[in-house]
Amino acid sequence: KSQLITGQAIQPNDVVIGLHSSGVHSNGFSLVNKILEVSGARLDQAFNGSTLGENLLTPTKIYVKPILEMIRQSQIHGLCHVTGGGITENLPRILPDNLCAEIDPNSWQRLPIFDWIQTEGNITNEEMLRVFNSGIGMIVVAPQTQEDIIMDIARQHQIDSNIIGIINKSSDSTQVHYI
Repeated sequence: KSQLITGQAIQPNDVVIGLHSSGVHSNGFSLVNKILEVSGARLDQAFNGSTLGENLLTPTKIYVKPILEMIRQSQIHGLCHVTGGGITENLPRILPDNLCAEIDPNSWQRLPIFDWIQTEGNITNEEMLRVFNSGIGMIVVAPQTQEDIIMDIARQHQIDSNIIGIINKSSDSTQVHYI
């Protein structure tokens, strides 16, 4: 189940590094459309220095080049593209059954568009993390010794990143714990 990049599986004490998204990407647009309908918001209304529509349709950040460079220059134990299903549903797909990721949703600055979606749609924090990328578009799982290399490569590609969690042993079937 673990996605092997270096020949080593994801293991306890690996860090979970979040590569920030540029916006909603392509996640949750059915819900966004419903929120637009119910709220009466207009796509041409001013929002965060442009319009609501421009914020919702910010082009998806492409992670291929920085990820390939990270693979060449560091040890990576797992990669997770945060698409529909958010962190909650995507991250477990790469974790071995006996491990969990402890994720701190307060460890990164969420983009204003996600605050708007949550407020206008009256959406719980749990649902936001399940439906949307909530500001994290890609996750890299790696040994702690590799975090500076990985985050420096992200920075060189103008991608913000930070440690959003850690891998631990799990005694239950829940593989993502929000702390």
